Amino acid sequence: MSKQPKLELIYFNLRALAEPPQMMMHYAGVKYRYEMAWDYYGKPWSKAKLEVPFGQLPVLVVNDTVHIWQSGAIVRYLAKLAGFMPEDPVLAAQVDAVFEQTQELFAPLNLGNWNSVKRDPTFLGHNLTTVISQSIITFH
Repeated sequence: MSKQPKLELIYFNLRALAEPPQMMMHYAGVKYRYEMAWDYYGKPWSKAKLEVPFGQLPVLVVNDTVHIWQSGAIVRYLAKLAGFMPEDPVLAAQVDAVFEQTQELFAPLNLGNWNSVKRDPTFLGHNLTTVISQSIITFH
């Protein structure tokens, strides 16, 4: 990796969509700063989100000027930056397919499902088990 860009990962104080980028940067020894959204934008998230593409986090800020949003785009950028992506386009597509499959594991953990968990405490475990089982069964 040539000169490393300045990286700031903007998110909330929780482990979710910003966790994979953090794990990648830690593993690759890539330096970055983790910022809470309200600190980075200098205002409550409810107001700051109006200025953020798609009104969602995480956002990766590169060299104070470029904003990369959407967790998948951030992970793919970091994978290339850290040298984790294969040069062969077919192999890179296969790696990307595995990454996309792992993204489906987040759906049952989405905070939007918590109302279902309150009504049925087995909802989360059942959904997560189903998604993982289907992913393993269909992987050849």
